[in-house]
Amino acid sequence: MLGSVLLAALLTGIGTVTAPLLLERHRPAPATIRFVLPETTTSGTEALLDIELRRDAYIDEAIDVPFETRDASAQEGVDYAAARGFLHFAAGERTQRVSVTLLPDPSHQKGPRHFTLVLPQAKGTPTHRIAIVPPQVSASDAIAAEALALSASRIAKDIADLRLKLQVVEELMTASRDDDGAYAAYRRRLATTSGDLSRARERYLHEMEQLRRLKSGAILDAVDAVAARLDGQGYAQQSKAVRVMKRHLLELMDGRAPEMDRWVEELMRTIPRVESSARNPTTV
Repeated sequence: MLGSVLLAALLTGIGTVTAPLLLERHRPAPATIRFVLPETTTSGTEALLDIELRRDAYIDEAIDVPFETRDASAQEGVDYAAARGFLHFAAGERTQRVSVTLLPDPSHQKGPRHFTLVLPQAKGTPTHRIAIVPPQVSASDAIAAEALALSASRIAKDIADLRLKLQVVEELMTASRDDDGAYAAYRRRLATTSGDLSRARERYLHEMEQLRRLKSGAILDAVDAVAARLDGQGYAQQSKAVRVMKRHLLELMDGRAPEMDRWVEELMRTIPRVESSARNPTTV
């Protein structure tokens, strides 16, 4: 009580200009807000992160705390969605959370990167580091991925061969309509080739689905290794089929529906077509 009387007397004596400055010194300091953890590390497979904050003082007050994300090696709109706004602490509330959305990596080949979540107007400008680290690839994953990639690439080459064979048989069957025996032989060959192609497509999709279950780093490294090995061994057509297969695989990894007809057309272009004026229906 005595202190209040003395403070009032002092304020009266020093005048109205100086008084607001002295009163400012007696106001409570800003509430202390901090991140519960200094850093969050994620493999990037999570779509949404919840970052927890805590206030350690002036709990009885309601406050609004601005927050924002800032680029570092990770970029807004590429690696994560921007998060900006105000975090409201009700009177008596100690903790709150900020949600940050991570964006998928279409290339599946990015290295470690990070960005920050900042409280620009809070005392000390607290910062939370969000690190995106590709998942570790085990030796067993790498071996399995390479075996599957090689198997799928062989089936991809078979699909291209069968699709071209089917096209040739269709053309020859059309051209032999006046020859009942040849026409019937081509028709049987067409049915057999169609069945072979259908089964090859099913096997191809099965191998791709098996690959999808492995870590993306292991998958893509394995596909690249298989393509390089085939190039080195002189299997240029199959190596091209592997590179087409890699694009298909990336689409599947991104959750897109398989478009086998388009894929087959791409695979067909990896195999040079040999034109001939005459074919034996039994050897096509």
